[in-house]
Amino acid sequence: MPVTWKILSEEQLMVVRAEGGVVLRDIEDCLDAIVVGNAFAYAKLFDARGVAFTAFEGDVMQIGARLQAYARADFKGGPVAFVTDGGEATDYIRRYLNLAGGERPARIFEALLPARKWLDEQRRPV
Repeated sequence: MPVTWKILSEEQLMVVRAEGGVVLRDIEDCLDAIVVGNAFAYAKLFDARGVAFTAFEGDVMQIGARLQAYARADFKGGPVAFVTDGGEATDYIRRYLNLAGGERPARIFEALLPARKWLDEQRRPV
């Protein structure tokens, strides 16, 4: 399975790992799991190192539209940290973030440790 995830309710964290060839349906399944698992407001660590997105422009637009619909439905998204090894994955993630819009903090990292540290900082009460 190209995309796997764990919802850690006690930590209010979702950890997603994508590897190999990822298609639109894989991302849609992950988004469905977020909604069904009531994890939309959780922090998300999305490890996309070694992934090869096999998406077309329309697929990216469709995912962005879906996330905009969630925002209009008043789903409050938690912070999200993407970890990539650069290249095409980073390009897809940037387009996804631009299309998704929204108010939640989101960043792209090159390593897991800084990404997790940043997520923890985002979740600290002010």
